[in-house]
Amino acid sequence: MKKVFSVVLAGALFQVAFAETQTQNNEQVAQDSATQEVAVAPAKKENKLKDLVTNAKVSGFGFARFFTINGFDNIGQNGQSQQYRIKLDVTSGKIHGFSATAGLFFSQGSSTPDVGSNTNGAVQGGRGTAFTNNFSDRFNISQIFASKEFDIGSFSTKIDAGKINISSPLSDNKVDLGTGFVANAKQKIDGGSIKYHASFYDSWSGDHVGYNIRTRLSSNDHTSAAGVGIGNNLTLLGMGGNVMNKALDFNVYVGNIYGFMDFLLYGEAKYGMKLGDSMKLSILAQTSMAALNGKPHLYLGLNGKSIDRVFDTELANAAKFRGLYNIQAKLAIDKFSLKAGYLGSFGDGYGTLLDYKGGIDTAGKIWNGNLTATYEGLGMLGSGSFKNSSINVAYIAAEYGFKIPLKVGLDVAYVFGNTYMPELKVSPNDSGNKMDNNYFGSNTSGKKVAEQEFIKNASFFEITPHITYKFFDKLELSFLAATLAGDIDFFKTRTELKYTF
Repeated sequence: MKKVFSVVLAGALFQVAFAETQTQNNEQVAQDSATQEVAVAPAKKENKLKDLVTNAKVSGFGFARFFTINGFDNIGQNGQSQQYRIKLDVTSGKIHGFSATAGLFFSQGSSTPDVGSNTNGAVQGGRGTAFTNNFSDRFNISQIFASKEFDIGSFSTKIDAGKINISSPLSDNKVDLGTGFVANAKQKIDGGSIKYHASFYDSWSGDHVGYNIRTRLSSNDHTSAAGVGIGNNLTLLGMGGNVMNKALDFNVYVGNIYGFMDFLLYGEAKYGMKLGDSMKLSILAQTSMAALNGKPHLYLGLNGKSIDRVFDTELANAAKFRGLYNIQAKLAIDKFSLKAGYLGSFGDGYGTLLDYKGGIDTAGKIWNGNLTATYEGLGMLGSGSFKNSSINVAYIAAEYGFKIPLKVGLDVAYVFGNTYMPELKVSPNDSGNKMDNNYFGSNTSGKKVAEQEFIKNASFFEITPHITYKFFDKLELSFLAATLAGDIDFFKTRTELKYTF
């Protein structure tokens, strides 16, 4: 597999290598017409092409998941789902600092079953997955880009151009994608190092953002919704690193989404101190903010054409200035770790990220991104985009690793505030807090933009024990069983087999 992909990538760099060796060959002939000297050029060309293949690297992951969900109030109201995903990227060897990367992405199934969900159609025979009208089902090329690496003084620099994953603490580094360029540089300094980042994307879409847009489109044709992208230019600038003999880590990112978000901001600082030979204490502080444009509009496209303004009414009534903060302390003693913290919000909303989670470190496995995969979490188009929304999460998590490759843990979180959490059929809410989809208004065709119902002041506990066994370094099996109690109450399990390339 590795060699097949690498040979394909080698074609992209062949002309560079050929032109280089041809030039060297001509110069050598001019200097000395000896047969031995002339024969060196073909050998060099052969070695460089060989390096493209033999020095290629494979990265990515694959997993198979099985979910169950059961309601407490509705006996027999349950659901199941299967989910499969493979992300495989191959990077060629380098010639004079140039390389190329191409990747495949396969996805089938959902991580968010509800009442009536079942796995009867999870397998469609020996020909593989039939892509019908399921938004999450995909099989295509994901990344494809060229890179150049070089050193300038104390800086090590890499520039990428093409179709690239959006890598930042505001996004999901594995699946958010854009067309543009990315520049990263690293500088070594006394007591640590500093990293710099700049990126620009002309066309892009986040995985979580894609689900948000799909839900808000008036059409029920999920196949068409899956083809929608965003044309608002996305710009990101970042700086981070470790200093003070690597005791202090920091990360700061700022961004702009033209015509939609005037600015996005993410900042974090983490200070660690040793309390003994096997004991370490770290303090983490994180914040993120976003400001909506005065006349916000998303330039959406499908099949090379613009889409009508489908939810400008909602954007005009959305939270203008959103902010959140997270404070955490973590103690690690040998194979045991314990962390506790508090996530809060400020402004008139809490949706500040491209992704539902990004780099924000909390506890809990379900409340943040695993209810509907659309609204819950910290995403800029999720529940935190509603005007006067807020969120508070007090959390604690513990984990212990045995001498064998086995870890057990427990996450506990209490979520409260004007969270506007989505309501599930498996957990109907009769508290009087429910808000229907009239909040969204309608689009230009007069149709309601969303069908989801929400719980305005949803507060609930999540208690999730989990266990992970590593067969070897790259292959692991995990299981979690989450209990949610309060305005949202159900029992959910996830079994996962994961391989990391």
